[in-house]
Amino acid sequence: MATPKGGRHVRLKMVGNWGGFISGVDPKKFDSSLKRNITHATEISARYITRQIQARLHGGGSYKSNARLTVIIKGGSTPLMDTGEFAAAFGYRRKRWNDFHIGLMRSQIHGMDADYLAKILHDGASIPVTDAMRAMFKMLWMVSIGETSPDKLTGRAAEIWDKFQRHGDPDDVILPLDPSTKTIHIPGRPFMRDTFRDPRTRGFVQAQWTIALRRSMPPVRRA
Repeated sequence: MATPKGGRHVRLKMVGNWGGFISGVDPKKFDSSLKRNITHATEISARYITRQIQARLHGGGSYKSNARLTVIIKGGSTPLMDTGEFAAAFGYRRKRWNDFHIGLMRSQIHGMDADYLAKILHDGASIPVTDAMRAMFKMLWMVSIGETSPDKLTGRAAEIWDKFQRHGDPDDVILPLDPSTKTIHIPGRPFMRDTFRDPRTRGFVQAQWTIALRRSMPPVRRA
């Protein structure tokens, strides 16, 4: 603001420390600053959410415990956790400056379609018992009680028996499916939904975006 001269007129212009404010509200400069800061903030949030999902997969969620046979086959009691391959497949990628996608970065895990596997683990499933499944568990039972040689096992049955031998106790026995069992129920363990509903996740993202917006607008200091 200029000093009046001669009582005729005075010039009012934003100069000095107000220059930063002008730069901030200039559409082109503000748009560039906003996109840069929001991109950075959203990527930080995407990285945080990915790690929270992986933490739940590694045992950070309160989910239904695995059945005894599942514990033996996996070699551990943590739901959703086997070799760690599934958790490691999660990541994020940038779609636009304000849009990052978080999820599986692989199409195949353990030889299965990754999306199909994720849906079963997340939402749960009821799998109808087939004659082939009954026959497999009956064969595994006969092997576990010494009535049949393990050499006769092939495919999935051989894989289960190998893990059973490595992780089970000497007295453990694989039981055949009960005749009344018509479906095998896999309980849902919604690791993605729980992560996004967690108030800590929402608070973290909101804080990052708030910081980004503030950084996009330069502070105004009085001259």
